Amino acid sequence: MSLDHAVLDSDIICAPCTDHKAIKLIIQVSEVLRGPGRWQMNDRVIKSELFKDTFTQFWSIWLGKRDEFKSKLDWWEETKIKIKDIAISCSKRLKKMEVGELRELEELLTREESSTSPRVSLIDETKTRLNALYAVRSEGARIRAKVRWIEEGEKSSNFFQKSRARKNCGSSER
Repeated sequence: MSLDHAVLDSDIICAPCTDHKAIKLIIQVSEVLRGPGRWQMNDRVIKSELFKDTFTQFWSIWLGKRDEFKSKLDWWEETKIKIKDIAISCSKRLKKMEVGELRELEELLTREESSTSPRVSLIDETKTRLNALYAVRSEGARIRAKVRWIEEGEKSSNFFQKSRARKNCGSSER
């Protein structure tokens, strides 16, 4: 089955963690409908200046609204929802900024490495910054995978089940 009809763009780009080149391939796939999913608080978001500034502005106004609620408990429940909304909003904005920075650094690296007189120090600095961004992204993926594994539970493979059955059979013969 050919994917020629689905290819929107392709390019050969520099890969920061190796001396090899990477292939960038953009393809059109059918959209998968997803539900809202489970949201996990990312401590990197709440440590960001964006979150701190947004929260500080929110909090100074929100404290004055306590008397508008029937009880402090109602106010607190609404507070938790608002804080979650702020964290999600900041997370999306930080992700957008991170993707933009990643793109800029990859383009800079590609330009510089294909230049007739590449600046080695700039290439090394760009690779270092890219590696740091990739490390942050891979840590996020690791955490999401761990959460997914905890939520779904461990499902043993057929290979594991069969090897365990063979081991149990062998131990009864001893």
